[in-house]
Amino acid sequence: MPQDRTPQLSFNLSRRLISIFLVSVLAVYTAGITVTLRLRRSAMQDWQAAYTAQAADFTDQLNTELLRIRTQMKYTLTRSVTLLTLTPRQASFPALYDSIQRMTEQVYTMQNTSSLIQSTTAYFPSLNKTIHSSGTYNDPTALEQQLIEAYYAAPGHS
Repeated sequence: MPQDRTPQLSFNLSRRLISIFLVSVLAVYTAGITVTLRLRRSAMQDWQAAYTAQAADFTDQLNTELLRIRTQMKYTLTRSVTLLTLTPRQASFPALYDSIQRMTEQVYTMQNTSSLIQSTTAYFPSLNKTIHSSGTYNDPTALEQQLIEAYYAAPGHS
């Protein structure tokens, strides 16, 4: 009988060793997965916080740039020189030419104010003509006519 027990003990021992090995490997694997998931959750929260902060910074920069453009354009458009050159009622050709030259410089100034401005248009009410930054000289389009009417309808514009 002792011979019968030896193979069984050996079999049980190897089975126990395999079981202990598998349990320890599963424990290490479970611990690794748990740590990985916690690190992933933490990294995602850090990433989201950084992304939100960066988006807020970009929004602030855009708002600042738009405010600067608005201020620059308001200054350029409300200068008395600009208003006088925009509204010559009775003007000779040299006066109109000088007016167009000054307006061209102001159009380029506005375009160079920011890269966000793609094009500009100057309107000459006595001629009912527009000059675009592309160099075209035409009658105002329907949309431009609506904008001109809205401009003159606003308080403080005549």
